[in-house]
Amino acid sequence: MLAASYGCYILAFLVGGVLPFTILYLGHGFFNFLSMAANSSMMAKLSPGRQRGLGFALYFLPGSVMGAVAPMMAAVIADNLGMYPIFIASFAAYVVAVLVLMLGVRVD
Repeated sequence: MLAASYGCYILAFLVGGVLPFTILYLGHGFFNFLSMAANSSMMAKLSPGRQRGLGFALYFLPGSVMGAVAPMMAAVIADNLGMYPIFIASFAAYVVAVLVLMLGVRVD
């Protein structure tokens, strides 16, 4: 599901027109939402039983923080560089996150 999410995200910026962009961007959000069960089960497997609540709190913390900070960062980028670099920065953050998960997390 995560590959479909990233695929829709990349295609949204490669196709022309507002309608295809909107449809593919919504597809990105839909497939990203479907990966939540897999992410939650991975968190449950990696967290010790006594600290599982802390693990889930730390898992959801970055999303909450970015939900508050990202609009301000995007506004600064949009004011200084335009709208398109916001999506390039977002894609770069995705790539870094995937690399960290692929190289830094070991699951038995």
